[in-house]
Amino acid sequence: MQQDIWCFVLGEGNKKIIIQASIHAREYLTSMLVMQQIEYLKDFYFDATIYFVPLVNVDGVKFVLQGAKAFNKQKTKFLNSICTNHRLYKANINGVDLNTNFDALFGMGKANLNYPNYQNYIGPYPHSELETQALVNLTNTVNPDLTISYHLKGEVIYYGFEGQSKNSFILDKTIVNNLCKYTTYKPVLTRNSCGGYKDYCITHFGIPSFTIEVGQDKFSHPFPDSELSNIFNKNKLLPLIAVKELEKVCSNI
Repeated sequence: MQQDIWCFVLGEGNKKIIIQASIHAREYLTSMLVMQQIEYLKDFYFDATIYFVPLVNVDGVKFVLQGAKAFNKQKTKFLNSICTNHRLYKANINGVDLNTNFDALFGMGKANLNYPNYQNYIGPYPHSELETQALVNLTNTVNPDLTISYHLKGEVIYYGFEGQSKNSFILDKTIVNNLCKYTTYKPVLTRNSCGGYKDYCITHFGIPSFTIEVGQDKFSHPFPDSELSNIFNKNKLLPLIAVKELEKVCSNI
């Protein structure tokens, strides 16, 4: 459908951070979280530039919220053929799971699929999707020092990726431990997952990159909107904590 993907920028410092959300359609609550972060942090001073992309998977979220009726007959037929409950949909409207579509051990994930589905389909080739291309283009343009991807759910922060250098891994582990102290989330080393945005940033930019799973695991999808305030309270200052961690590690290099 080629909907616009918006990016909001706060700050003008040398260190650059990208924060993106709702790459998985049913996790649209993360878009609301990021918009609240922007509003909350807009009057803060910090020595960094933060690029917020609140809604990567625009059409996927539209399908989750409105159902197949929001699209033309051909697309409606396709979406209904791969998904029986639109509220649980993760992919984009081509049936591609965008967080498996990046060039980082593409197609090597344990749960990867090679056909359109409501989740886990890697797509025909890396960066085949417009949404993935948009995020890759932004990342190449910004050349960030750190990235954060918001997902839902589990209250964990994934870090690390296969093939990264020892020094890079130690740096990631140091930062993730401090992010977890702030959020009270648990650090988890990435295993059996490939093709994600975090993986791409670690592989191609050699920078700290994290996937933050917000929201308690006791809730099932569709995740209750009423939990947004709890999620926000644990994450409202997370971008500034990330900035401070960057400053710390850079001063030690």
